[in-house]
Amino acid sequence: MLIDHQATGAEPTETRTKARAALVELLDAQADTLGASMAAELHVRIPELAEPEVRQALEPEMAACCVEHLRELRRLLAHELPVEQAVVPVAARRFVLALVHRRISVAVMLRKYRVGQRILWPTLAGHLRETCGDGPELNGELELLGTMLFDYVDIVCGELTEVYGRERERWVRSAAAVRTETVAEILAGAPLDPEVASARLGHQLRGRHVALVLRRRTPAAPVSVTGDLEAAARALVRAAGGPDPLVVPAGASTAHAWISVGEEPDALLTALEEHDPPSDLAVAIGNPGSGIEGFRSSHEEALRAAALAELRATGPAQPPVSSYRHVELLTILADDLPRARRFARRELADLAGDEPGVEALRETALAFLDHGGSHTAAAAALHLHKNTVYTRVRRAERLLGAPLEPGRLRLHLALHLAVALQRQVLEDAPAAGAEAA
Repeated sequence: MLIDHQATGAEPTETRTKARAALVELLDAQADTLGASMAAELHVRIPELAEPEVRQALEPEMAACCVEHLRELRRLLAHELPVEQAVVPVAARRFVLALVHRRISVAVMLRKYRVGQRILWPTLAGHLRETCGDGPELNGELELLGTMLFDYVDIVCGELTEVYGRERERWVRSAAAVRTETVAEILAGAPLDPEVASARLGHQLRGRHVALVLRRRTPAAPVSVTGDLEAAARALVRAAGGPDPLVVPAGASTAHAWISVGEEPDALLTALEEHDPPSDLAVAIGNPGSGIEGFRSSHEEALRAAALAELRATGPAQPPVSSYRHVELLTILADDLPRARRFARRELADLAGDEPGVEALRETALAFLDHGGSHTAAAAALHLHKNTVYTRVRRAERLLGAPLEPGRLRLHLALHLAVALQRQVLEDAPAAGAEAA
């Protein structure tokens, strides 16, 4: 389609050749960006995929799936292949497995493709109108493009429906499915006998637990990534001196884990926090909790820490391990990001600017308040000379229009937000002219 001259033996028209080249050029340049935006929109439009925990677990795989589909469409167009030669991407198969493991129905998968087609169409059609003109010659090409997308989605959905069915049949018979189902019931608040649930999980629920969320930073990893994550979780906990954890996959690149801990878990928590995991692995840790309720609460806290780490990933390099006990205040402050933005910009005034050097002023101001207004302690924490801290504090005060004094809680909180999340809370910030010493 857009290339059906092959079937008829006719030469492609000039408009058709131009249209195909324009689409290939677009997909060459923007497949990654388009795929990521499609994934975000699909999570918004499909209710079953919009829940925060589901989105957090599946959006990397959704994005990889969308990008790979766009690249496959580009391959068909660039090589003038009939759509029947489409190859379903590995990322799409991996996403289907994740849907099965999260008990998301095949109907949701099919809706994802129908909605995705509707999201993609205006972008492709609009690009053709811009590059080829909106004359009558283009109407036939737009019709062929629509047919190509319809046929591609039909082929993909047919093959992936079979993949879904085979995996679901295998999954429901597995011990992993029993564990996953039991964990899902616990997290949903279903009334369960702790002893029965403990037997199903192979994990004692009456004790104390620390929950972990492990996530690969590279969603395009091999299909075996779930097993890799389980092994990574066990290696992480063993290295910290803990017992074997309960590990449950939550997506192709995400796993949830729980560790049984004693009455004094601080040493284990510290060891987990100080662990240096592989470079493509991010780890979030919840606070210890007791019994089934603690199983749930520690997990919720680990999810909050993981979500904050995702927000912080747009800033400078962040530690690969995020522990809720160290970021609890930030998770609360950032829970409503639009309001957090307004609060931070209002409190920081011109210190919220993005001119060169202002970021360093914010970091110094925060360290100064964190250390009770001591220039010497802030300098030691930042590895700066005391005079440098003194100069930066004075410049920060000029931008604030007020003195930096310990006890100014609102200002202190705003600085915590701005330093941790940076442009996430400072976008559209007022300009400021300042240079760090």
